[in-house]
Amino acid sequence: MKLTKLFLIIILTFSIRSVSWCQTTCECNTPAASDIGNLRNQISKSKPDTAQLRILHTLGNYYLNSNHIEHNADLDSALFFFQKALFFSEQLHVNTGCGRITSLTMIGETYFAENSEVSIEKGKESFNEILKYYQANGDKQGEAGALSDFGLALRDLNAPQQLIYFKMALEIYHKFNNTEKEVITRYYIAQVYHSESQDSLAENELLRLIDQYGSTNFKVLDRVYWLLARINRYRGNLNKSLAYSLKSIELMQKTKDELRAEKFYGELGEIYQELGETEKSIEWYRQTLILREKMQIPREFIFRTEGFIVKGLIKLKRPKEALNEISALEKRYPPADNFIKGIVAQIKAYCYEALGENHMAEKYYLETVRQFSNRDDEIGEIGRYDLGKFYVKQKEYGKADDYLRGALIRSAIVSRKRDIYLLLSQIDSAKGNNIAALNEYKHFKALSDSIFNDTKSKQIAELQIKYETNQKEQDISLLKKDNLLQQEKVAKANNARNLTYAGIVVLVLFSGLLFYGYRIKQRNNVEINEKNRSLNQLITEKEWLLKEIHHRVKNNLQIVMGLLQRQSSYINNDEALAAIQNSESRMHSIALIHQKLYLSENLDLISMPGYINELIDYLKDSADVGTRIHFNKEIDDVYLDVAQAVPLGLILNEAITNAIKYAYPNGESGIIHVFLHQDSTLLNTLVIADLGPGLPSGFNAERIDSMGMNLMKGLSKQLGGIFQLEIENGVKIKIEFKTEKYISFITDSDIIEKSRYV
Repeated sequence: MKLTKLFLIIILTFSIRSVSWCQTTCECNTPAASDIGNLRNQISKSKPDTAQLRILHTLGNYYLNSNHIEHNADLDSALFFFQKALFFSEQLHVNTGCGRITSLTMIGETYFAENSEVSIEKGKESFNEILKYYQANGDKQGEAGALSDFGLALRDLNAPQQLIYFKMALEIYHKFNNTEKEVITRYYIAQVYHSESQDSLAENELLRLIDQYGSTNFKVLDRVYWLLARINRYRGNLNKSLAYSLKSIELMQKTKDELRAEKFYGELGEIYQELGETEKSIEWYRQTLILREKMQIPREFIFRTEGFIVKGLIKLKRPKEALNEISALEKRYPPADNFIKGIVAQIKAYCYEALGENHMAEKYYLETVRQFSNRDDEIGEIGRYDLGKFYVKQKEYGKADDYLRGALIRSAIVSRKRDIYLLLSQIDSAKGNNIAALNEYKHFKALSDSIFNDTKSKQIAELQIKYETNQKEQDISLLKKDNLLQQEKVAKANNARNLTYAGIVVLVLFSGLLFYGYRIKQRNNVEINEKNRSLNQLITEKEWLLKEIHHRVKNNLQIVMGLLQRQSSYINNDEALAAIQNSESRMHSIALIHQKLYLSENLDLISMPGYINELIDYLKDSADVGTRIHFNKEIDDVYLDVAQAVPLGLILNEAITNAIKYAYPNGESGIIHVFLHQDSTLLNTLVIADLGPGLPSGFNAERIDSMGMNLMKGLSKQLGGIFQLEIENGVKIKIEFKTEKYISFITDSDIIEKSRYV
């Protein structure tokens, strides 16, 4: 289906917004929906800086430009991120780049997108603030850029005001000889003229650009030819339209700037469609669809492109294939709003009409008109035109007449006006209104002649031949380049072969020398391997002996513990019994260390988390505390050698035993905290704390004559650490000491030790 003037305005709006964003120095693309969660997460974790400003603008840009916008809530989200960026940029005193100016620009864009009286005024305030900034700093080029952005933001809202801002910007660019910006601003002016149906003014502006700058490499020139192609297609000048369209693609390929390739391909597809070259039309539409599905672009463009392909397939007598295509596209992208639902209904109506299912076709045509009912523009009229054309085929002339005469009023494309006049002629002829039918047929004939005549047909044929010839010449040029590359490859291969032969001779001589050295080295290696085997055997035997020593020490300690247990059964004195039990507990803490060592792959180091957990379990079982005392453990992955692990184990045994006995006597419940932390300086902090009644008031820790307390103090000195006792809110014992080396572990059995003495 032919694109309407309003559809063109939508395309121009989309491209203008992209250009406006690119004019700022903050480079942000519209992200994919799958990236939004990650970007939001980055915002929550990062501090306000230029990187965060860029993320905020990217998120705002997503909600402003993405194809998912259906409600003002999306614009509210965009405004939230842009205003947050503005707040941070003012705090950071960042004006350019991703700073205050970009934030104000995008806030203005968002307010204009809301399109209410209040929001439009707020948008103008944002842009006026930008203009004041550049004027205050005497930056005329910046002021021109702001004027241009202001004009772009006013799209569809106030064309006369747009032209004023563009012309003011143009004057500054011309004064400062900024030719490239001058060219693109003239292109914007031509776009405004075209959107206001002032095609003569638009064409004059575009032709002036080609006349002045056609020989330059400005990238905007491909868009100039594209817009000229579109204007001439609307007028029915298909010969000129085809020439301009092919030129736009040629320039795009030359500059390798394929950002707008989908628009250029789509325009060429429409021209071939109107020329009746259906297969070529479908070919270019398919290229357009492939590109648009990869882009962050409003879905309506994807569906309308599919509509063109469907009409082409129907023309080629392939309606089932056409219906399958639109159904598959609808599944991939479920319609999100009434406009797209109307487009899908319209395309399905074409398919069912071509399949001869007139009842279904009428249903979908009426659905199209219903979905477009609130559109008093040419998009809505296309739906009425299609329904009127359908009713003419069904010979329901009364229904058809109403829809077609309404469509004729707003039809902007010459070829569609021509078709409507022919249909109206058929209606009036069927009704017996022969004079009216004759007049309408005359209109049809005049418009047909304006589109196709011998001269134009000849020009079109010549253009196609020229384009195809150019393509073949390009293919021949590529083949020649490939041939030269092949020749270069052959020459390189010959050189490589000669070098290879020379290399082989050198290699043979060198190999002889290497073999002689190899034989000598082998004899030496045999001796070295034998020595290594002996050393490995000695190491294995040493490790076995160390394990055996630790095992025997542990067994001997177990025997001593057994003797103490037997002795305790013959003692009636409570104090003596407690002393023996304490000794047994202390013995167990040491025995547990030796058990850990002989069971471990490593014979030097003890993993403190595992050791402390087992020691606490033993003390809990010994004191029969059950579940009444909860141990809150926070133990880092610390590894200590025997010299430090033994005194530390005895301190833990003493402190935990005291906490169980004195903090929670007589079956009371409570919590005991055990904390071991190692920082980056290898300073270890051990804390054992309870929430019991604490020690009596006036208690002096320095004068205490307790064996347990004196033992802990002595062991702390043995560790080279500091012993601290706090008696507020329970009793807290804290020891700080340093380890002598830093240990890093890959696995439990594979230890890499990096010495770092303190």
